[in-house]
Amino acid sequence: SKEIRESWLTHRNLLKKKIWVGLNERMNGLGKKAENFSQRFSNVIQELKDQNKDTESLEDGLERLNSDANLLKEAHEAIREKYQEANTREEIEALNEDSKELLKAMNELMKKDFKLMATLFRAANELKNGEISEETFEKLAEQIGEAAEKYVELQIALDEFKAGDA
Repeated sequence: SKEIRESWLTHRNLLKKKIWVGLNERMNGLGKKAENFSQRFSNVIQELKDQNKDTESLEDGLERLNSDANLLKEAHEAIREKYQEANTREEIEALNEDSKELLKAMNELMKKDFKLMATLFRAANELKNGEISEETFEKLAEQIGEAAEKYVELQIALDEFKAGDA
């Protein structure tokens, strides 16, 4: 009975580890999609520049996305490294708990970034057809600010995770 319980706890924790590692990998996959958008969108900005359009607000949004993508990559790597090192049931349980806040912060930043991407796309289309509307311009500035706030929250969560105090 004791052996069965120990075996179950070990397998349960390995399953939990696979789930958390899987969540981290999915987050990384979304981050790669954001990077892909960033690369393609920089080409759009260049085309608009070639047409002598004012792309400053688009560049600000793209800079925010690139900065966020770098921090998300760093967070992904930190989680991956710690999970590779975790082997015992106690280590896995502690790591699952520690990584929870970091994954939440990563998710919140990604949600803001994907909204920002949609607004950047809309702004670029408006700029291709003339000018960016006041509404879109304000929304873009607001979303850049919101993403910056989530960036700070993720940086704090990452620092705490790396220190082991999360």
